[in-house]
Formats: sequence, C-alpha cells, structure tokens
Amino acid sequence: MPAEPRVVPVPCSFGPTGGVVYAYYIDAPQPALIDTGVAASPAGTIEPALRNAGISLKDVRWILATHGHWDHIGGAHAARSLAGPEVTLALHQADAELLGSRQAHMRPDGYQALRFRYLDDPEGLKKQDALIMENLSGEMRADRELQGGEHISLGGDISIEVVHTPGHSPGSVSFVLSGLDWAFTGDSVQVCGSSGIPLYAEPITYGKSQKALLEDVRPRRLHMGHRFKALDGGAFESVIDGPTVERAIRDSLAIHERMAAAAREVGSFDPANPTAAALAPAAAALGLPEDPAAWPSPLFITLHGHLAARAAATA
Repeated sequence: MPAEPRVVPVPCSFGPTGGVVYAYYIDAPQPALIDTGVAASPAGTIEPALRNAGISLKDVRWILATHGHWDHIGGAHAARSLAGPEVTLALHQADAELLGSRQAHMRPDGYQALRFRYLDDPEGLKKQDALIMENLSGEMRADRELQGGEHISLGGDISIEVVHTPGHSPGSVSFVLSGLDWAFTGDSVQVCGSSGIPLYAEPITYGKSQKALLEDVRPRRLHMGHRFKALDGGAFESVIDGPTVERAIRDSLAIHERMAAAAREVGSFDPANPTAAALAPAAAALGLPEDPAAWPSPLFITLHGHLAARAAATA
C-alpha cells in the first residue's frame, strides 16, 4: 500500500446564502488541487489556507476538476494563473464546454435556469446569471480532457485513477487514490444534497454511478464537495471514513428511489413548457410546502431529469 499523502481540505465560501464548497490539496511529489471554488477562492481562500500549511498554489502541478459546475471550476482560470508553469488542468470532456464558455452555464435549457423557468421568474434568472458571471474567473480549455479510466501519476508511488461517475453532471468524475481507495467525489455522491433534495441532471446515470461506487470502487474514504444531508436528517462531514462511506452511498440510492417515486406522482408534463403546478404532486409526496417559491432549487432540476427521461422513454 502506498504511503498516505497529506490532504488539506479548504472550505471556500460562495454565493449570497452562505454556500461552502470544498477544494482539496493532495501533498505529493507532483501536488494536485482538486476543484478550485469560485473566482475569488484561489487568491482569497485557497492560497492563504495552503500558506498556513506551509505550501502554496505555486507548488501545484495538477488541477483536477470533479465536474464543470461554476462553484467547483469558477476559480480554475485564477488558480491556473497562480500555479506553477508546469501545471496541467484536467476535466472530463463531457463538461469541457462549461470551462470554455461562461454562456454555457446560462443556457435557457440548462440546469441553472430550470427553477426560474418553472416559476416563470425572468428577474430571478437575471440575478442568477449575474451571480454566475461574477464567480467565473475566466474562460479556458482544459490541458487534458478526460474520458474515465486514466491513471494520473502524482510522483513516487502515488497515483490517481479517474472514474467517470456521471449523473450530477454528464462529466462528473471521482478521483481515486490507487491502493488507498480514497475517493474525491465532488458532487457525484449527493446523499440528500445540501437542502434535503439531491441535485442531479441525469437520473439513470446517477443511479448507475452510485451502484458502481458501492459495488466496484468501494472507497474507504470520501472527500466530498459539500457537507451533504443524511437520510435521517443529520449531516455528513465533507470527509468521511469507513462504514460511514457505505452509509452515504446507500442513502444516495435510497433518496434517488424516493425522487423517482415522487416523479411518478406527476401526471402530464411538457418539458418544453414546464410549470411549477405540474410538480406539485411530487413536492407533496416529498413533504415540501405548497408554495413553489419555497421549494429548493435541486427539486426542479432533479425532478425535471426524471420527467424528461420518462418522456424520452415513451416518445
């Protein structure tokens, strides 16, 4: 078994409601930074945290993105400019457009717009778009586009296997330290999300990813992108070990099935003209309040994924 490298978790604040996303520094001969937070995170949060640990972004040789959502890669351009000249930034090819284009995050049919489409709230969508623009540090191409299955050497006996775990986004991956079975999953394992509702765009692949992690990868430790809620109402820390790992993944599968059951409560559904009223039976089945404005954003995204998959299957 390889030596256990030091891992430095860095909580990065984002957004007006006190969101926190975690970046992780792996202290190896070729150090890696997994995820970068938002535009202000590299200089304002990550570099000071690393400096306190006696290291620096200038030491980083790999920037590894678990997926392309703005709270995880918004700081990629800034982090790359602060890292050493030999740094390689890697992202799965299915999410590459989100790194290369700010506008890709703001498509009318994209996941960020869904809540505002369902609520018919164009002003709210404008504010969300402005928030995204503020938190993306720049547009760029990945130095290396991943497909899954790659092995990335961090020097010595430390290497990372890239496991494609789509569902939350098409290009979501988990980075697994070979021989240690530590998995850096970003948002691939949602459990009950940060709000009590998991966020995933592709329900079929999300379920398959949870089963693959549970049955094939079988990680001993998870380094997750946020502190996610548990099925019993508690919360998991961003880093969990041992039996808690299996519990988190099984909870993810259980709430996934609950979301699928709630989606089956929805009758007619027009994916081109979504309305909050159509989702009311599903929201009621999940115990949410009657007012759609009080429903968490992941509800719209995840239910839309289930309903769109149903519509495609019956087309």
